[in-house]
Amino acid sequence: MLLHLDTATTISLIVSVIIPLCSALLYRAHWSITVIGVFTLALSFANGFFTTWADAGDGFAWQQAIAQTVACFVLAVVAHKGVWKATPIEASLIAFPKTAPK
Repeated sequence: MLLHLDTATTISLIVSVIIPLCSALLYRAHWSITVIGVFTLALSFANGFFTTWADAGDGFAWQQAIAQTVACFVLAVVAHKGVWKATPIEASLIAFPKTAPK
């Protein structure tokens, strides 16, 4: 049995996995963890809102937008803890200004 995802959901999943890299850039700029968390939540809300808006046929469903936001935020945190944190990609994003030639 194949899983068929529409284009909006596929883009939402991809954006959810990329959001932690944006948060790593804020961490590099020495922003507080609280601000980074709120920023991640705001990006998750934007992702959930636009995914629901792109998928809304007859009307916009706020319940679906909130569910998409929560799913995106959880996926972003899991992607950070389980995928990006263990790779040199996030470390290089954080250390980039320190290793750049002058």
